[in-house]
Amino acid sequence: MSAAGTRHDRVSQAAAAALLLAGLLALALLVVAPFGRAWHDAHQSVADARTLLAGFERAAAEIPALEARLRALGGQAGAAQPGLLDAGNAPLASAQLQSAVKAIVAAAGGQVRSVQDLPATRVGGFQQVGIRIDIAIPTPGLQQALYRIEAAQPYMFVDALAIRAAETLRTPRASGGGDALSVRAEILAYIRATAP
Repeated sequence: MSAAGTRHDRVSQAAAAALLLAGLLALALLVVAPFGRAWHDAHQSVADARTLLAGFERAAAEIPALEARLRALGGQAGAAQPGLLDAGNAPLASAQLQSAVKAIVAAAGGQVRSVQDLPATRVGGFQQVGIRIDIAIPTPGLQQALYRIEAAQPYMFVDALAIRAAETLRTPRASGGGDALSVRAEILAYIRATAP
């Protein structure tokens, strides 16, 4: 064989080796690389799971202290809170509000003509209860009654106050009748909101 033939064989062998190497590289990129990515992703998932597990273990360690705090707060839930009506639900609170307002009006020399419960509404962590009351009361007694309502414990708030001209009032305190005002007001108070 001549030198040119040997050279051609070497080039052919080099080309064949290059093609074999290119094929092995393509095989590595197509087959081995996805397995490598999958292994890396699995390794990262394990690391993420360990981080989450550590967080869950910290949270689990806090549970006994949080449960003790919840029990302590739960024990306070039934206790009366200053400023709020001491009632378990809106109808009872409304009845307490009616009794308190009727007593204040009577002490000021007025007469309660009618009382109507207003719908209870939730306001933040509280439940607002209210009554609409129509009274006849002497002029000096109105100021006294409004002051006592606003200064009362539990807190009561006068809302939607409407005052009309004087009429004749017959009460034991106003012997022989006297000038009185016809008053309509909404009186509001609050209780602790019950769970929805």
